[in-house]
Formats: sequence, structure tokens, C-alpha cells
Amino acid sequence: YGNSLATAFTSQGKVDQRIMQVASKGDGTDWTTVLALSTADAKGTVVVNDFAYVRLTNLDDTHALNLEIQATAGFFYFKVEAGENFLLMSPDIDFQASSTTAGFGDISAINGQSDDGTDNIDIEYLIVTA
Repeated sequence: YGNSLATAFTSQGKVDQRIMQVASKGDGTDWTTVLALSTADAKGTVVVNDFAYVRLTNLDDTHALNLEIQATAGFFYFKVEAGENFLLMSPDIDFQASSTTAGFGDISAINGQSDDGTDNIDIEYLIVTA
């Protein structure tokens, strides 16, 4: 429609951008950690309280990106088709694991894999933090 949306992050000053490869699905258990969130700053880890925004772009022109969003009590999954984006503006998710009460909790990791059994794919991430 020709619309655009601009968001200013006035209290965040760190931006991390990278193109990386994620593993093929293989037997279904092969996942590449794209981003970890924790209470301490470390290599490949974002402090969850500093998190503002993440955008993941599937750079492949054929294969989808499977995303595994990991939280303390479980996982949920998204499929990002070739050339599409996935974004989060909060590290909090709400889900219900079997017979437990649903409640918001912090994401602990975002993992990715190609939906193809043999081909790795490239993705780009852009992360904004305080």
C-alpha cells in the first residue's frame, strides 16, 4: 500500500548486525543458536533487560527458515519462508505447556535451521539493545 513504519529507539544505543549460516534440518534435531538472552553480557548473548528489537531475515531464495523460540518451560516454532522477515519487539512470550498455567516469561534463545534436509541457508539478524 506504500505505507512505512519508523520506530525510534531513544534509550537503546547498541546495534548488532550479522549475516550467518544456519544448519540444514538433517534429522530434525540440528539447530544453530542465532541469539541467546540471559542476565549477563557474554559472547553471542544479549542481556534480556536491555533487549529492544530483533529482526531475522531469511536470505535464501528457496528454502524456509525454521525458528525455535526457547523459553524456560518450553519451545514454540515459526516458519519464515525464503526472503521473508521475522521480528520481535519484546523478549517476553506467553505460552501454555501441557497442564501448566500459561504466563509470560523471558525468551532464553532463538535457534534456527533450514527446513531442507541437506542445504544450509544464510540469514541476517539485526538486534537493538541498550
